[in-house]
Amino acid sequence: MDYYFWILQSPEETVVVDTGFGEEAGRRRGRILLLHPADALARLGIDPAAVNDVIITHGHYDHIGNLRLFPNARFHMAEAEYRFWTSPTAGHVQFSFYSELLLRRRGNRPALPGGSRRTPQAVLRRNDTGPRTQAGGSGGHTPGQAIVYIPTSEG
Repeated sequence: MDYYFWILQSPEETVVVDTGFGEEAGRRRGRILLLHPADALARLGIDPAAVNDVIITHGHYDHIGNLRLFPNARFHMAEAEYRFWTSPTAGHVQFSFYSELLLRRRGNRPALPGGSRRTPQAVLRRNDTGPRTQAGGSGGHTPGQAIVYIPTSEG
C-alpha cells in the first residue's frame, strides 16, 4: 500500500500536507518505508526547516509520523480532530492502534484553525491579493478529518 504526503509551494512559502509514517511506527504495523519523507524532500530541494506550515488532515499514524522534521513550521489541524486524539478516548485499543499520539508527546500544541469543522480556514495568508489555500473539516474517516482546498487558475 502506498502512503503519500503533499507539497504546496508558492514563491513565498512551502506548505506540507500530512507527513507520512515514521519508520518505527511502520515496522510495528508491518509497513516498509521505501523512501523517507526527509529524503523525498531533499530530492525536491526542500529544506524541512524552511517549511512554513504543515496541515495535518487527520491523526492516523501514516499522516503524522514525521512532525519533528519540521522544527519551524506551524501545525494546522481541525480542532475536533485535535480534541479527539488528545482525549482519553483515543487511548482505547480500538483507536490507539491507528495513531502514535505524537501530538500529545510533542509538547508543542498545533496551531488550530478554529471555527467549526465545516468552515474552511485560511492557511496561506501572505498573499492578500489572491485566493488562499484553505483547510476545512469534512468528517467521516475520523472525528475531524480535514480536506484541503487549493485554488488554481482554473478554479
